[in-house]
Amino acid sequence: MEVTSTTTKSYASDKVGNWNLKYEFESANGAKPNGVRVTGDNGAGGFINADISTANSNISFGGGVAYNLDVAASILTNVAEINSSFDTIPA
Repeated sequence: MEVTSTTTKSYASDKVGNWNLKYEFESANGAKPNGVRVTGDNGAGGFINADISTANSNISFGGGVAYNLDVAASILTNVAEINSSFDTIPA
């Protein structure tokens, strides 16, 4: 038997103010992920759903909370760090 492909699913978490953020992404054969999914909550009914990819990015806040620029900036920074970590992996 020969393994022809390996997919690695990774998880990370972060806290920004009162927001608990969870990151999920997959890498096929060590390549940069196609996108990063982010979910989170603020413990008071607010929630975040985000899908960040090269082609499209969407960060949505719900539960009656206003869009938070600090949280959105942190998400984009962390996704950039995730993506850059794959730039150093040899092909």
